[in-house]
Amino acid sequence: MLAECGVRFTGADWRAVASLSSRVVDEASPFLVRDPILFYGLTPGSSSQEDGPWGRWTSHVDAWGYREPAHPLERVLGGVRILCVGGSNVFGPGVSDPETWPARLEEALNSDGTLRFEVWNGGVSGYNPWQACRRGAESVELLRPDLVVVGLSNKDLSRHFPQRLSAQRSFFEGDPDLWLDLFPPRLFEPVPRARVRTVAGLLDHVAVLRLGVAVRAQWDHRHPPEGIPEPVSLEPTRACLADLATRTRVVMFVGPYGGEQDADVYVRDLDIPVVVLSGRNLPEERRLIHPSAAVLKWYGTEVARLLRERHLVPRDRTAP
Repeated sequence: MLAECGVRFTGADWRAVASLSSRVVDEASPFLVRDPILFYGLTPGSSSQEDGPWGRWTSHVDAWGYREPAHPLERVLGGVRILCVGGSNVFGPGVSDPETWPARLEEALNSDGTLRFEVWNGGVSGYNPWQACRRGAESVELLRPDLVVVGLSNKDLSRHFPQRLSAQRSFFEGDPDLWLDLFPPRLFEPVPRARVRTVAGLLDHVAVLRLGVAVRAQWDHRHPPEGIPEPVSLEPTRACLADLATRTRVVMFVGPYGGEQDADVYVRDLDIPVVVLSGRNLPEERRLIHPSAAVLKWYGTEVARLLRERHLVPRDRTAP
């Protein structure tokens, strides 16, 4: 009881939780959303100017919460609308609005053929695959995209929001699944797997348990177990992708910083193709997760080529 009182008085438990779950989102102004999966998005109409490794860059968010270049909400007759969702690898920190790879993809697709393409940038820094898919799913009714490109990244991050926005506590309380999103089941050993969710429910009420599991998680992060750990939120992401694929066409994209095997566990047995920019034998600057504007222009050109080679987008009005 003394230990419980001491931890509660000092707040060490929630500080430990915050150190694991916080996501720093500097670009544009993040805001909380009433969604138990997304938690935060980009403030419509906001803008930001930052200094980055490639120089000063600016970002603007349109009226619907997507990064510019902006597009009219009304569909262009006979045009093709593509939505890209994902984390910072889609948003494009470090480069200005026209230099992100979704913007360069639109430029490349419109460089030939008779169709008009528009590519919306729905990336939000810190989003894991489940949040990225959710972002795509919630956008379908508003945008009615012909294709959703899910950029794979942040597999090891849980579905949490930036620490600076609000107290973490109100989001975790009463949600054992959210605790399990933050703490992989192996951290609860030797508790039997069948009882892990019950124990996770106790994290709402027992400060010493919160602190102990958080400290163990920090140790686990610094000394990862051997082998490839299962991605965070794998099954919810698969379920989301399966549902999204019934509503529109879906493609998973993996940049040079990853590999096709990273996507396999998400799309296995699903009718979702994977587009990969292989990083094999590429110079280091092309394998960065946040590369320069020149590299992102290459991204856009190559992704356009791969989408057309795979017949995932039409070339002209006569194409099926």
